[in-house]
Amino acid sequence: MSLHTLIARFRSTPPAVVVAVAVIAAIVAGGLTGCSLPARPGLTLAYTASINEPAPSTGPITELITEHADSARYPEDGMVTMVAPGTRTTIDLTPMRGSEVEANPGVRRDAMIADKSTELANTVGDLAATMPGLDPVGVLDQALQITEPGGTVIITTSGFATVAPLDLTSAGAWMSAPTALADAVGEADLPDATDKNITFAGLGYPAVTSPQQAAGPAARDALTTLYTRLCERMNAASCTIVDGPAGTFEPTTTVASPTVTLDRIATHCVGQIDIDSNLAFSPNSADLLPAIDPQLNQVVDSLRACPATAVITATGHSATIPGQDEPGTNLELARAAAVLTRLRDLGAPSHILGAATAGGQIIDNSPGGTYREDLATRNRVVTLTVSPGI
Repeated sequence: MSLHTLIARFRSTPPAVVVAVAVIAAIVAGGLTGCSLPARPGLTLAYTASINEPAPSTGPITELITEHADSARYPEDGMVTMVAPGTRTTIDLTPMRGSEVEANPGVRRDAMIADKSTELANTVGDLAATMPGLDPVGVLDQALQITEPGGTVIITTSGFATVAPLDLTSAGAWMSAPTALADAVGEADLPDATDKNITFAGLGYPAVTSPQQAAGPAARDALTTLYTRLCERMNAASCTIVDGPAGTFEPTTTVASPTVTLDRIATHCVGQIDIDSNLAFSPNSADLLPAIDPQLNQVVDSLRACPATAVITATGHSATIPGQDEPGTNLELARAAAVLTRLRDLGAPSHILGAATAGGQIIDNSPGGTYREDLATRNRVVTLTVSPGI
């Protein structure tokens, strides 16, 4: 999606949760062309960078980083600070010619910005957690302390926190009550973000090869609600969510971190389960294979104990392989419907069965035009989501 499209979406989105890229674009590019303006508030990039998350990347905000540098009119206008657990570093993206800002637009200035942006990307790519666990609140605290009023913190994290004061491994049915969980965190345990802007990127998207289960729609919605509410309680000037994965590369750390369980259908009648299409279907077919019945029977057993208001929906996803016809929404929808039908045939209460939908790719399985089977495998699923209903 282009920056212009994102800006258009921002203009039509309520202020509580907006598309981050447009917000950052306004911050880094708006109103900074006058020669008499003071230096701008800086930009802080924060990463939880755990073993269960993709390697830190500037990929999703490359265009905005370029805008940030290109808008610099004074030394240090283009300053970017990067933090990860226990790590802090800075790079000034301002294009300099000796002690002066290179003010003349053209190839020379563009080349300076490109070189500095590459240096920034390489530095970010080397960030790694040096402590166990996944601690978004702690990393935010670290970032906010070094961000001046008016500045922006972009925190890239899957959101699967495993460190107090926000430990989802012991939070019980957090997916069904994310606001209550956010409100239960003690005020003294939250950093102060007064007059500062916070953007969250990558929520619900762990590293593809990690043992942490990726979040489906229900879990992503719960994470969005959870972190938006925490941000509001930190008194941030704005709280922003970027949808979609924030990277695809292997984790940069080997420091252990626990995982957060999402499959709570059996105990809380809320959650998600991914049905592996490689096991459930023949290639390019929506006919279910008998081998998947044992897994579906477990789902049926859980659904029988759910209240009458509960609803289960199915979303089909698929991979795109270069040189082959795309499966398309028809196959995704047919597979999702087939799973719901099979649940009914196995004894799931009919009133609990909801809609089948097509979800496309969960993650781009050909980043930069290079096909990756590990990412394609992540896309070949039908996601079952159970919600409490009304």
